[in-house]
Amino acid sequence: MKKATQLIFKFFLKPEQDSFSGQTITDKIKWLLFLLVFEMPFLIVFLSLYYLLLINGLVNSENHLVGELIKNNNITFIVIFLILVGPFIEELIFRLPLRYKKANFIPLTVVILFFAGTLLFKKLHLSLALSIPLFVVFTAFSIFYIFNRRMAENRDKFLSSNYHYFFYSLTILFALIHISNFNYSVSLLLFAPIIVLPQFVAGFLFGLIRIKQGFIWGFFLHALHNAIFILPVLLFPYFNNPKLIDKIDKDDYTFEVYDGNYFSKGKSSPAADISKVTANKIELSGTFKNVVSKLTRTNKKYIWFKNSILAEKEISLIFRNNSAKIESAKISSQIALENLLKSYNLETKNEKRDLTIWYLSVKNEHLFATHFSDSVDSINNNTIRGFYGAKDTLKLNNINSEYFARTLQIAFDNEIQNEIDTNTVFSIEIPNDDFNGLKHFLESNFGLTIEKKTEKRDMLVIF
Repeated sequence: MKKATQLIFKFFLKPEQDSFSGQTITDKIKWLLFLLVFEMPFLIVFLSLYYLLLINGLVNSENHLVGELIKNNNITFIVIFLILVGPFIEELIFRLPLRYKKANFIPLTVVILFFAGTLLFKKLHLSLALSIPLFVVFTAFSIFYIFNRRMAENRDKFLSSNYHYFFYSLTILFALIHISNFNYSVSLLLFAPIIVLPQFVAGFLFGLIRIKQGFIWGFFLHALHNAIFILPVLLFPYFNNPKLIDKIDKDDYTFEVYDGNYFSKGKSSPAADISKVTANKIELSGTFKNVVSKLTRTNKKYIWFKNSILAEKEISLIFRNNSAKIESAKISSQIALENLLKSYNLETKNEKRDLTIWYLSVKNEHLFATHFSDSVDSINNNTIRGFYGAKDTLKLNNINSEYFARTLQIAFDNEIQNEIDTNTVFSIEIPNDDFNGLKHFLESNFGLTIEKKTEKRDMLVIF
């Protein structure tokens, strides 16, 4: 163990390409398992630092890419993608080039070209006359750089004398790319070095075993690493019974709150969120933020939790009204909310905060007029078809501008206000795209614009 630790430390100070020789399969398995155990103390410390950032509201984990993937897909797909497919693709991109043969650079180059194309076409919105030639030139140069013998010789010579820089560049890039799992914020950038420390440690060890034992062993270590951290999260809903946090029995009402989904007990898979709010009965399940949103009838955008982990905790709430004094759903919701906050030792306050608001308006009257409907009959034939895959579209027929703004707000999860005459009726079909792509599409095809403004809005702050 001491010798292995010294080897890791030596490699950390100066990565080199020398591999193990004369190892048996047993030796390779032992080394893999040693690295797996070796990384655990470091990951526990770094994940603890990350947790401190979360509970103090310095980083927000809401809508984390992996969390959304787990929530929106079945367990078989998640296991295959996060434990097998994902690690294999990442190893092809970030670890395969550590042995620099020509073909080993192809996956990394494809990814670079993909992001270059995305930047040109989706982010910068350059004209096709400019973006296509740029992309072709960039692609041609990349192919030439990989396969031209003289260029390959110069590259290999440069990398050989600067290998430690090359190794750590790929390791840091691997760590930083995981920032894309989060929603962008200034604090995310400020604390990025702490947030990606676990990925840096893991990437370093994946690179080490790839050099010492070969590509396939780096993949095995990566897959086992993901399995250890992801499988417990996946299996937790199946084996975890909801935990009773608080129960109150009064003459007027009864109140219960659980950690977990109380309504999924006895079911083979987690139940969907429950949402029932009446004067006599309230039954809610979902994230803490969703439950508060239902009780207060407040859009989630106007609710802010200091502890973003608590905001995403799954809870269940049950309220029974036993008294004629509680005569409305509003009063029942107020009582339920007061008890919920007490159960978790939370307080609330209303606070003015800056919020990004988007305003939908007409920029090109002539272009927009070509899409008016001939009739101003009542709104009909409104259909929203799947808007989650690359080929899906959002189709709306004979709608007014108010309905359109509301639909965009739901589809793109942004606050969108309408500034177009609500008597205007039109039909529209939008391809699935990101929000920047939507703005460009509406402006070039319909003469509409969505402009950003920052405004002070009342926020419900929970701390």
